[in-house]
Amino acid sequence: MTRRGALAFTLIEMLVVVLFTGLVLTFAANFYLDISVASRAALERTVDVRRATTVLDRVTRDLEAAVLVKKPEAVDPLDHPWVFLAEASGRGSGADRIKFQARNHRPRAALGHESDLVTIAYWLAPAEDGETIELLRWISPQLPESLDRGFPRRDDPGVEVLASHVAAFGVRLQDQAGAWSDTWDSSTLVRSSELPVAAEVSVALLSGDLESDELEPEPPAPYHRAVLFALRPLDLEETLAGEASEEEEEDETACVTVSECIARNQASVAQFLARNPGFAETLESMGDQCWEDHAASLPLAVTNCR
Repeated sequence: MTRRGALAFTLIEMLVVVLFTGLVLTFAANFYLDISVASRAALERTVDVRRATTVLDRVTRDLEAAVLVKKPEAVDPLDHPWVFLAEASGRGSGADRIKFQARNHRPRAALGHESDLVTIAYWLAPAEDGETIELLRWISPQLPESLDRGFPRRDDPGVEVLASHVAAFGVRLQDQAGAWSDTWDSSTLVRSSELPVAAEVSVALLSGDLESDELEPEPPAPYHRAVLFALRPLDLEETLAGEASEEEEEDETACVTVSECIARNQASVAQFLARNPGFAETLESMGDQCWEDHAASLPLAVTNCR
């Protein structure tokens, strides 16, 4: 082979190597990009799951601690501060504005004496940028003095942003008959002094990265959580009436025992036993029994034993 042929053969080998190397690098680059895209998507899904879980956990804990005192019949509904209120705007499934009293507040010793009762509210509101929706949560240790169906303003004390970039939020409520509803008002005649027995909370959150190449991105899938209301409405009138009846029963069942009657009439009993010493053991054995149960059978002249 001539010198020129040997050089031409070497050049071809180099071109083959370069081409093969280029193919390998191209494949590796595409594989790395696919892995990066998949990893980023998985990370975004994980972040979305954590955000949704945080929201659901917070709402669930509050609803499980919901408490309601039944309105007395003689009290005007507008003067009764206890209420469980749920309103639906029609933008999603379930109520997107809820307000109720709960028993999950931990008093802080530094602030003096505090109750464990608070008023809590959730509602959707436009974000300050005017482009997205936020889920706001409000909590107040001060119970209202009268019925208040209003919701706080964004700048009121106790208001916090629970979640931003919210696509949907709703709470469906179940009554004792098993029927589901998007609204609830315990101050009305239909739901007077009633709490739901269960609820289903749903939330859907948009990705934090709103810049997307898709003209119409798919709506995010909602996350759901079932809730059971652990506390039933408290009827103070019935409770107080029950305590009063128990006291009356105790008074009725209370009696003067034989021992107490003997102690109140020591002189006359001593004279009787002096004449009838055989009754001493009998009276001692009946010491814890009611005197009235044996008054007819005991020939004792006693007073103040009823």
